[in-house]
Amino acid sequence: MRHLAGFPFMRYAKPALTFADQVALLQARGLIVENHAYAEEVLSHISYYRLSAYFRPFRQVGTERFAGASFADVLALYKFDKDLRLLVSDALEIIEVHFRTRITYHLALRGGAFAYADPVYFVPTFDHQAFLTQIRDLEKKPADKFVAHFRGKYSQEAYLPIWMATELMSFGFISHIYKALTLDLQREVADSIGVHQSVLRTWLHTLSYVRNICAHHGRLWNRELAISPKFPNKPDRWPYLGVDPKRMYGVIVLICDLLEKINVSTKCRHALRDQLASANQMQLAGMWVPKSWMTYAPWTAMQKKQGL
Repeated sequence: MRHLAGFPFMRYAKPALTFADQVALLQARGLIVENHAYAEEVLSHISYYRLSAYFRPFRQVGTERFAGASFADVLALYKFDKDLRLLVSDALEIIEVHFRTRITYHLALRGGAFAYADPVYFVPTFDHQAFLTQIRDLEKKPADKFVAHFRGKYSQEAYLPIWMATELMSFGFISHIYKALTLDLQREVADSIGVHQSVLRTWLHTLSYVRNICAHHGRLWNRELAISPKFPNKPDRWPYLGVDPKRMYGVIVLICDLLEKINVSTKCRHALRDQLASANQMQLAGMWVPKSWMTYAPWTAMQKKQGL
C-alpha cells in the first residue's frame, strides 16, 4: 500500500451493480422488498447512492444490516423530504423576491437608478470594482429580453438601472450585496422586519444556502446546516422554543417568522405546518422538531387565526 502525505493510499474497489443486483444486495442486508420489479424501477430513476442517505436511519447501529424496515419505508422518507424541499423552495422564492425588492428600493431612493455603481453606498472593505464586473458578466448570460431592450434604447449608459440589475442576481448574490451595504442602508432594510442588521445578515446567508440545496435537489431532512442563522436574544422578537439554528426545523420556523413579518403567504406557512403534521416520529426527530411542537409558536398563533 502506498502512502500520500502520511495517509494510506487506497484504491476504490466497489464494483458497479445492475439494478437487479442492487435490489438483491438490499435484500441480503435485511431490507424487506415487497415488489422486486418495482424496486428495480425506482432505482433506475433514483440512484442507489442518492437513496443511501435515507437507508441510514433504518439500519442497525454500526452495521449495514436493516432492522425490520422495508423498501416502502425508505421511499416514504425520501418522498417526505422531497415534498418538504418543494414547500421550502416555494417559501424561499417569496422571501428572496421580497428582499431583492427592499434592497433595490432603499438603494434607489438613496442614490437613484445607478446607485449600486457608486462605492459610497458600500462598506470600504467591499471590492466594488469586482462587483461591477460580476454585474456585467451576468448581463452577458442568456436572460430576459429586458437587458437587450434597455441596451438597444440606452446605449450610452454604462450600467443597468438597479431594478434591472438586481433581477439578474441570485439569492446568494443578494445576500452578499446586503452584507456589503453601509450599515445605515442595512438598518433600513432590517427595520422593515424588526430585527437587527447583524441578525438579518445571517438569515439571508443561511436562507440562500438552503435555497442552493433545494435548487440542486439536496437533502433537507436530517441535515446539519453548515451555515446557520443567528436568532435574536429578546423573547418578544424570537418567542420560539426548542429551535436549534443548525437544524432544519429552525429554518422552517425562521421561514414562517419572515413570511408573517412580510405579511404574505399564509398558504405557505400552513403548508409547512401540515407537512410537519404528516410526519412520523422518526421524520420529526431527524429535523430536531421538539415534542409537542404544535403547542409552541409559531404554530399556536396559526391555530388561533383559524379558530382551532
